This record gives sequence, structure tokens and C-alpha cells, in this order.
Amino acid sequence: MILARISKAIREQNWFAVALEFIIVIAGVVIGFQVTAWNAARVNQAREAAYIERLRDDFVDIETTTRGGIESYTEMFEAADRIMAFIESGEAEPADDAAFRSDLSSILLGTIPPPRSTTFREMESAGQLSLISDPELREMLIEIDALLARYDRVFAFVFTQQDRYGEYLNRYLVYQDTLGESGVPDVPGVSRYDLAAMRADPQFLPAMSTLRRGHGFNVYWLHSVQAEVTTLRAELDERIAE
Repeated sequence: MILARISKAIREQNWFAVALEFIIVIAGVVIGFQVTAWNAARVNQAREAAYIERLRDDFVDIETTTRGGIESYTEMFEAADRIMAFIESGEAEPADDAAFRSDLSSILLGTIPPPRSTTFREMESAGQLSLISDPELREMLIEIDALLARYDRVFAFVFTQQDRYGEYLNRYLVYQDTLGESGVPDVPGVSRYDLAAMRADPQFLPAMSTLRRGHGFNVYWLHSVQAEVTTLRAELDERIAE
């Protein structure tokens, strides 16, 4: 219809009509592109909001795991400290045998490192990070994922050291394995220990010192992770509340 009107106007040399028809065509195209852009923007905003909700849930879990790791490794660091202090004290028997055996039982326990955000990694692999419209928030996500990846490597190294030096402790311990009410084995507890052999072994205290230092290293790193993760989680909370 429009082409027919333009052809007629050209035959009649009605240049005003020709110009008007071209303006109508161009305006229609522009409006069409604008409507498409608005629709795409609304879709992207909805997708961004959904991703931010999922990211917040991920980082709530990461924050919880990090807090638990700090508590666990702090307890293990303090347990190693008490064991070393008693070994060096020369006292014949610990004042509280049950507490000493509890420290020996816990020194080689560990916890899983805080996970990386599955939502962030999904977005990264799919090339969807640009959906996070705020460049500062996007940069925070990238930096914290890199921090968590670095801690994974730190954790693997410290765990290897713990396994190696734990041999100096385990050779002097006898564990009692028990089943819990559900039939799942409980964490093995130390039932007996050879105090004289611990004190006689010149490698025992250096090995304990290395274990303690590894636990302290984990605490240091996890505090760094927690500070960054808590800041990001609070930022995501604010975005959701807007």
C-alpha cells in the first residue's frame, strides 16, 4: 500500500507526498526498533533480577560455610596449642584426660572449603556476565570468584601438609570407632595415646607446630574470604530490596 502511494506520488511529481511517505516509513522502522529494544531491555532486566536472587542465595551459603570453617580451624589451632603446651610442660598426666583426648581427636579434622558460586560460573561460561548492568558489582563478583579459586589451591596445599605431618600424631594414637543412632559412623575419637613416645620423638613437636600453623593459615585466609563475601552479600541484598 505504501509503495503504491509512493509510486503514484512520483508519477504525479508530488514531492511533498513522497517525502511524507518516506518519513512515515522511517518513523515506523525507528519505532519498531525502539519497541524491540524496550522489550529486550525488560527481558534483560528480568533475567538480571533472577540472577541476582540466585547469586544472593549462593553467597549466603558461601558465607555460612566460611563462618563454619573459621570456627572449626580456630578450634583446631587452639587444640594444637594446648597439646604442644602440655607436651612441653613435662607434667605426668593431663589435668583433664577426656579434654586432652578430645583435642587429640580434633587436631586432624577438617572442613570443606567454601564453594564457588555456581550461578556466577554458569553466567561466566554462558557469556552472560554482561547482564549484571552495574560494572562495579560485576567486578566484585569476578574478584571474589578469583579469591575463592585461590583459596581452593591454598586449602589443597595445607590439606596435603596436614596429611603428611598427621602421621607423627597418628602413630601414637588408638582410635575408637562407633556408630551413631542412624548407623552412620561417628567421627573417630581417641581412646588411648602414648604420651611417653610423643615426648621421646624429636619430630613430634615440629610436626605439631606445622599442623598448628596450617590451621592458622586457614583461619587467616577464611577471614579474608568472609570479609569480601559478606560485603558482596550485603550489596546483593540491597539490589534485591530496591
